[in-house]
Amino acid sequence: MWESAVLRMETKILIVLLLALTWTQCVQSQLPSDISCRNFATEAINLPALSGIWYEAGRVPNEDVMNCLNVSVPATVDEQLDLRLEYLSRINGKDQVVKETITFPWDNNTQNGIFNLDYNGPSASMSVTYKIVYTIPKVVTFICGYASISPIPLLKIFSRERQISQQTIEMVNSFLTAAGYADDIIWTDQSFARCNAAVRPAIGAISIFALAIVWCLSRWN
Repeated sequence: MWESAVLRMETKILIVLLLALTWTQCVQSQLPSDISCRNFATEAINLPALSGIWYEAGRVPNEDVMNCLNVSVPATVDEQLDLRLEYLSRINGKDQVVKETITFPWDNNTQNGIFNLDYNGPSASMSVTYKIVYTIPKVVTFICGYASISPIPLLKIFSRERQISQQTIEMVNSFLTAAGYADDIIWTDQSFARCNAAVRPAIGAISIFALAIVWCLSRWN
């Protein structure tokens, strides 16, 4: 009976998504019931469909250490997947443009939407695992994750559009409210006024791990 209730709930979530946003593309997976996602079973990704630029629209936890994140995904790979990132870092208290490339081996994990990152620094070591748990390649992608040094769940919402629609925001808020994370999300500013890098000098690549460590340690303590 409990399993039936869960199935009905997930079915309603999916129907609301499709009706509210008039999405007609093929749904590759269902929204997870547990966005900590440690045990979430992923599926093989369609890299050509996911290729192009994705804009970070929202994230959990609510930490303002990074803004204007966009990720460029290639259509093809050889032996490794190179993701090009551009964002504004606030690790030093002011916006600084960062451009970097994160590389993953094109192995069984990556091919199935699991991205493992390891960092060994002078003051801290950590690993972060992200999983693609829901995607409509022309519209939106949900990525959840977890870090080795913090129990706080991670969630990133990427949009094909620079400015996410209000309908999508309302849909995501409804889902996060039901999951108990509505108070933790931050909606990111992707406006040209803030994110135009042409008038700001780019700095050397600051690993995205440095930003992850900032909020992980602050929340853990």
